[in-house]
Amino acid sequence: MPRGKVTMKNDYYAILKLNRNKIRCMKTNEIKAEIKKSYRCLAMRWYPDKNPDNQKEATIRFQEISNAYEVLVDDKKRQIYNIDSCDTSSDKWYHMAMKCRKCEETLPDLAAFLGHYCRI
Repeated sequence: MPRGKVTMKNDYYAILKLNRNKIRCMKTNEIKAEIKKSYRCLAMRWYPDKNPDNQKEATIRFQEISNAYEVLVDDKKRQIYNIDSCDTSSDKWYHMAMKCRKCEETLPDLAAFLGHYCRI
């Protein structure tokens, strides 16, 4: 998993064409459904056997998509990825303390104290 600054090449949310902020405010089962839906669509598009003209690029893209899916669909791996991939220190505080359904359920006092809201 990437550490530090996230580039397009290792940004798993960008690879799967997902909105990182939207995903953070969903429930766990909704997150997994959204990730799975995006993965299936992209995997079918970039499956190497379906791209005989450009099999080398398709293989690379399919591997990137599979790696992104493997990390994001697993709750613990996704949580570690989100913390490790923060670009600035303010991002770390944003996703740890923002006020959304998930935060209100797990950190109600901290979310209320800081008064952050999801901007979706």
